Amino acid sequence: MLASELIEEECNDYDYQIILASQEVNVLHIASKQALVCQINADINLKKFKEALLQLIPIVQKFRIRQLIVDRRNMFTIHFPSLEWFYSIWLPQMIKSGVRKFHIVLPENDLFKFSLRIGKQKIMKENPQLLHENLPPHFYKNLQEVFQNI
Repeated sequence: MLASELIEEECNDYDYQIILASQEVNVLHIASKQALVCQINADINLKKFKEALLQLIPIVQKFRIRQLIVDRRNMFTIHFPSLEWFYSIWLPQMIKSGVRKFHIVLPENDLFKFSLRIGKQKIMKENPQLLHENLPPHFYKNLQEVFQNI
């Protein structure tokens, strides 16, 4: 099953709209949950990744998105430059645009989880102003878990 088919299947019980489909990220809007589901794909071209995610800022404002769901299950390793940009540039802009809750779906891969934790700790240590204490992430195994909790 293709990655985009997986999130579409998991969102099948909700009225969703495909906002973006690219090699770097697939994005669905679920109006009833005021949510964007951003599925990050394994192969990231940093320039295209940034361009794709920056397109979402006006969408968050237009649709009054309050829930940001980032699905990282397709990732095998952490791409540190994209993680750093995600937390230092993009996430603060999403918060300013209206996002109030942040949900992350992680792969069943302990090495990935460890490298994510180490990478995020390094970013926050080097950039303490980025501590989003009012937007702590919530972690899940799949989208169904997320939807049950929002």
